[in-house]
Amino acid sequence: MTTFTDTERVFLELYKAGVWGEIAHKDVLVGKHIDWKAVLGMAEKQAVVGNVSDGISLLRETEMPQPLKMKLITYVLTIRKNNEMMNAAIPEIYHLLEDIGVVPVLLKGQGVAQNYRDPLSRQSGDVDLYIPDTQQISDAYKLCQQKMKMIEPLTTDTMEAVFQYRHVVVELHGRINAYVNKTLERRFPAWCDAMFREEKERKVCIGGGFAVLPPLRLDLVFVFVHLTRHYFGGGIGLRQIADWMRLLYANHADIDQEQLAHDVTYLGIEKIWNVFAAMAVDFLGYPKDKMPLYNERYADMGKQVLRYVLDSGNFGYHDVRTKSKSKNYYVRRCKAFTGNMSKILRNFFMFPHETIYNIPGYLKSGIKRTRF
Repeated sequence: MTTFTDTERVFLELYKAGVWGEIAHKDVLVGKHIDWKAVLGMAEKQAVVGNVSDGISLLRETEMPQPLKMKLITYVLTIRKNNEMMNAAIPEIYHLLEDIGVVPVLLKGQGVAQNYRDPLSRQSGDVDLYIPDTQQISDAYKLCQQKMKMIEPLTTDTMEAVFQYRHVVVELHGRINAYVNKTLERRFPAWCDAMFREEKERKVCIGGGFAVLPPLRLDLVFVFVHLTRHYFGGGIGLRQIADWMRLLYANHADIDQEQLAHDVTYLGIEKIWNVFAAMAVDFLGYPKDKMPLYNERYADMGKQVLRYVLDSGNFGYHDVRTKSKSKNYYVRRCKAFTGNMSKILRNFFMFPHETIYNIPGYLKSGIKRTRF
């Protein structure tokens, strides 16, 4: 039976309050000793300190120790400063690329952040730029080599390159990878190309300039595919789930529910969506009437997925099953291997196809990272 500790319930209430702007349930918070250090530790592991801080700010009073309050304030100010830095960099990067005739599409990140109640509360990551045209990504790559510090060169198999612009990590993508199951891998590339041909891209103001976002119909699927890809590949935090929920919520009035259901089914991710939708509605505060493809019979699976998310933390970095204190390199690698295989296989009974699909990729990646 899937359960949550009292501290986890407090954390989830504050997270929901921050994401949706609603005061947390008093029965969880009032009259109980709250381990604030543990709550903030969970927020950090899930990359949602900003959301939890927003939730705490809605409380009339808290008994948080002063040192923890100061630590939280410092952390939140850093998050906001990083967001402001990234927001300032994006128009500059667009200006550089526009000068050579390239207008990239901003994926995830600061674009998705615009759907939050307070975009500066979202913990930022990288600037991901999608440039599908072969010649244009070649031109952009050459420009970035001149104007930025290269971290990873362009690879022909993934069509990705990584640069640093000032203090911001910039990733160039020549294709959008959708490695979750065989159906999605086979159908997504052509479907994605069709979306860019048939649907309108969106413009959004960021940092006093603008950025181009994917068509909404594509973004609804892509953001979900991205989080599930990481979920099956090792783990995700509640930040990625908040990105997806806020995207759906902020654009609810513009979503063609029937079309979305068709797209999700065609791409082979309907059951995964059903499970995550149940988790969002039944445990993370998403309004039931605004969730596409919600089905209450997936509630138990949704609860189990949430348990896995809490256990693993952001990108699976905090899962104790992968950690070893041994000084022996191969003992640590063995522990990481068995722990990560355990994380992958735990999904087998819910998602057998996705579990089997992801094992070869994990083995290949693990061998590549191991020193022999």
